[in-house]
Amino acid sequence: MPLQNVNGSASQSLQDFKGVTDKSAVQVVEEKLQNMNKASVDPNCIMSDSELAGFLELYGRYMTERSKKAQINWDLIEQPSENMLQRYDTLIAASDADRTALLSKLAVLKLNGGLGTSMGCKGPKSVIEVRGDTTFLDLIVQQIEGLNRATRAPTCRSCS
Repeated sequence: MPLQNVNGSASQSLQDFKGVTDKSAVQVVEEKLQNMNKASVDPNCIMSDSELAGFLELYGRYMTERSKKAQINWDLIEQPSENMLQRYDTLIAASDADRTALLSKLAVLKLNGGLGTSMGCKGPKSVIEVRGDTTFLDLIVQQIEGLNRATRAPTCRSCS
């Protein structure tokens, strides 16, 4: 049976195969997260059952949609209504303890765009030296370390 239809889309058997492998990937991620929870000595690094279930549900949905090669219909994306937004200057300031607890669960995701081939890059842009021997990746780490120092947020060494 061919892997692609005449129009170039994946055949049903390939979609079914990808669906099974994506379900397996979700199971592997769940197992690894549970092992990390068991091995962690820092309670701030442990995901609660509801956090784990929520993450796995979203990850599973992502993997299912990915295997279907579903595309986002951007025409359906709308601005949030005014009652869903709150002005920053109206927010209640968190206590130091609350701020530290929240920052201990903060994850930072950096999206750095393409590969940089149009700029002549032959490797990851994150290792380009931007100042002396400091790379983009070094700057990102320094920013996070600075945030941790400024807020006295615990670093989660046992999770890494």
